[in-house]
Amino acid sequence: MMSNLISPSQQKMLALTLLGLLIWMIFASMVIPAFDNIAERRDQIQLLEKRVQNYQQVLASEDPLKSRLNDLSTQPVTDLFYLGTDEDDLVAYLSRDVRDLFSSMEVNIENMRSGSIEDEDGMKRISVQIRTKLYMEDLVAVLRSIRSHQKMLSLENITIDVKGMRDENTAPLIEVRFDVIGFGLLNVEETGA
Repeated sequence: MMSNLISPSQQKMLALTLLGLLIWMIFASMVIPAFDNIAERRDQIQLLEKRVQNYQQVLASEDPLKSRLNDLSTQPVTDLFYLGTDEDDLVAYLSRDVRDLFSSMEVNIENMRSGSIEDEDGMKRISVQIRTKLYMEDLVAVLRSIRSHQKMLSLENITIDVKGMRDENTAPLIEVRFDVIGFGLLNVEETGA
C-alpha cells in the first residue's frame, strides 16, 4: 500500500535519509561524548603540567630558601626584641622606634602613651597606644612599615573613624587608634642590634 503512495526513487531517498539519521544518532551518541572526554582529559593534563611547573619552581628555589633559613638560624634571635635593664627601658625603645617610624614618613602622632606590660613566655610584651589623623595612603604606608620593621612588632585594638566625607573630590582624613606591640628581654646583652 505504501509502495503505491510514493515512487521507487522517493523510497530510496527516504531510506537514505533514515540511514543518514541513524548514522548521525550513532555518531552523536558515541563520538561526541568521546570528543568531550578527550577535551576534559586535555584540560586535566594541562592542569597537571602547570602543577609540575609550579613544583619545579619551588624545587628550584629550595637552595636559596635553605640558605636564607640558615642565615636566619645563625642570626641572634635577640635582634627581634627590645633589650633593656628594666621595663621602662623597653617601653622607651619601642616608643622611640614608633616615633622614628612616623617621623620618617612625615606623619604626626596626635597622642602616644605607654600601654600594658605583661609577661609572656619568658619575655615582656610591651605596647604603646597611638592616636593619629592621616590619609588612607599614609595609613597603608604606616601599616607596611610596622609590619616590615626590624623588630617583631604587631598591631592590636585598631579603631578607624573616617572624617571629612563631605567633599567627594578630596580624600577623607582618617582618625586611627591602635596599639603597637613589641617584645622585650630584660638583662640580656646586646649582640649587635
